[in-house]
Amino acid sequence: GSPLDREEGGAELMNLTLGQIHYFEDRRVRLKGKKIDDTTKSNLIAEFSLTPTPDWKVTSKLVHQPKEHMLSEKNLSIHYAKQGFAANIEYFFTEQVLEQALISAAYPLNNRWTLVAKIHRSIKFDSPVDNLLGMSYESCCWGIKILASQTSDDDFLETENKLYFELTLKGLGKGGDDIDTKLRNSIPGYQAGF
Repeated sequence: GSPLDREEGGAELMNLTLGQIHYFEDRRVRLKGKKIDDTTKSNLIAEFSLTPTPDWKVTSKLVHQPKEHMLSEKNLSIHYAKQGFAANIEYFFTEQVLEQALISAAYPLNNRWTLVAKIHRSIKFDSPVDNLLGMSYESCCWGIKILASQTSDDDFLETENKLYFELTLKGLGKGGDDIDTKLRNSIPGYQAGF
């Protein structure tokens, strides 16, 4: 729609949130054996979202540690979704914990075929987090979905490969794995065709 339609509909264009705790007196609660934390400010957290059109959304989060003068957390996500097509780019960084990047997409080739893919890697461990590749086919009476998955364990020492299969007989029900739930959780903007 036009910019006027967005104003009338009340859709949010941009949101910026800043937060920090200021301590006006020493804290009295502490763990046994731990030294008292004498900082007067907590981390500064900034979250930003921008939705320039209903199809696009950009979100970002930064966490600044004032005591160490460093950004300890940085996240950036860019999402696009329109008429069954979805594309996402995301980056996550937490100091000493993780650094990951992912690209995902759902692409309807036509009214019968749809392809889905997700590459999610740990940059820190140079290993996959959760990679997906799949396709679906739909006819007037039935549909089939096949999805290959590659997932690392929590320590990134071993990788597990799986193959999911789902057959739908329209009007009768589904048999096999629930692929749509996995794809909705893995690929923002994914819409099941059947």
